[in-house]
Amino acid sequence: MSNRLEHVSAGFAIASITGCASLKGLTTEETLAKTLGMLAGSFVGSRTPDWIEPPVGFNHWGPAHSRRMAGVLALYVGALAPIVNDELAATSRACFEWDRELASQGRPFLANVCWLLGLLFQGLAGFAQAFPVAYATHLGMDQATRKSDLPW
Repeated sequence: MSNRLEHVSAGFAIASITGCASLKGLTTEETLAKTLGMLAGSFVGSRTPDWIEPPVGFNHWGPAHSRRMAGVLALYVGALAPIVNDELAATSRACFEWDRELASQGRPFLANVCWLLGLLFQGLAGFAQAFPVAYATHLGMDQATRKSDLPW
């Protein structure tokens, strides 16, 4: 039976592999923010099914572990995730442009706020990209576990 560490490790590995292509063309700070967002998204995504339905009894594989949830995730990854990721990345780039513009105008406080918002939106883009992939990895690992291997 898959344990917590295996879920987190597999979710991180698969989400990292799928996220590497989206780092192309980003600046160093954007890459760092998106990578940290992907780390957080892969951890949270790989643990969420067990947070919703703790593995302590017969109802462990309920709706949060169902094939229906896998279908919803597949729909999100296929249709909505690219749109969400693109919108968050575009907002991040706009914040970085405002940062440079405000810094050139001699408004350092507002420039720093825009810079931080740019990092936040880039991190959210990474989170939104990694979360469903890690969640789906958790579901796949649980489907590979035979019910006869469960302790109850």
